[in-house]
Amino acid sequence: MNPNSRTPRPAGSPAYYLGRPASLWIAAAHHGRPAASPAPRRAGGPPAAGVPVVDPGEAHRQATGAGLVVHRADPLNAETPLAALTGTVLAPVDRFYVRNHFGIPDLDPATWRLEVGGLADRPLSLSLAELQAMASRTVVATIECAGNGRSALDPAVPGEPWGLGAAGTAAWTGVPLTDVLGAAAPQPSAREVVFRGADSGQVAGRDGPVHFERSLSLHSLGSAGGAALLAYTMNGRPLPTAHGYPLRLIVPGWYGVASVKWLTGIELTGQVFGGHFQVDRYHIGGQPVTLQAVRSVITEPRPGGNS
Repeated sequence: MNPNSRTPRPAGSPAYYLGRPASLWIAAAHHGRPAASPAPRRAGGPPAAGVPVVDPGEAHRQATGAGLVVHRADPLNAETPLAALTGTVLAPVDRFYVRNHFGIPDLDPATWRLEVGGLADRPLSLSLAELQAMASRTVVATIECAGNGRSALDPAVPGEPWGLGAAGTAAWTGVPLTDVLGAAAPQPSAREVVFRGADSGQVAGRDGPVHFERSLSLHSLGSAGGAALLAYTMNGRPLPTAHGYPLRLIVPGWYGVASVKWLTGIELTGQVFGGHFQVDRYHIGGQPVTLQAVRSVITEPRPGGNS
């Protein structure tokens, strides 16, 4: 078997069916490519709620140097040129699209902790080393911004003017979310799981700094959310700073907004979550966006090219 072999997706299986071993995808992505050097971890710019952030100028230079199409420098929002997605299964890490609402946190893995609490009988405080010591799983999943393709909408709508490159596929390795929740022992009254990122800032209509937070219902964890990971590697290498280092949530089959980056907290709650990015943004008809819709993009021949 090789990464280009076709494995039929069984009837009824989700769109992120893992019919091929992730090790093969990773090997294919790295074939002929030198190991990437870790991105410089320079703190700079105004801190977000006490959390140092990566110098936005440096983040912008890295994005443009990698060939990303930058729509905004601060906070950095950049998409992958479609040509970079041609002839490859996993998107190159340095060309994986970047979607941010605030500055990029520059977290110290030596002091970082994941706090798991709320309606839990056994609250947890986990270090990165403790998470890495737990049983791991690798999932090949496509992450897509819910606003991908926005620039083609008529009439125009506000937001980042994405072309079709705000999507990418990667092999994510980490701890199954259900394992960590099981260790925390949710109480019977728990209804939702709220995920908090370290990134924060001011938003219209809310007082004080707002963290990027999203929730999943415990019910959803029995379907698509059952494959959710607390990921610490991407394509077989440590998670890059721009993509959530040291830990992010990955929810396969759901729009990227669900996959919270720079994860610092998980809270079990008995109420419907009413955070800004849950009820004020990323919703259609009053319902938060969840599962990805099917989208197909022709990358070859390029527009205006020979057939």
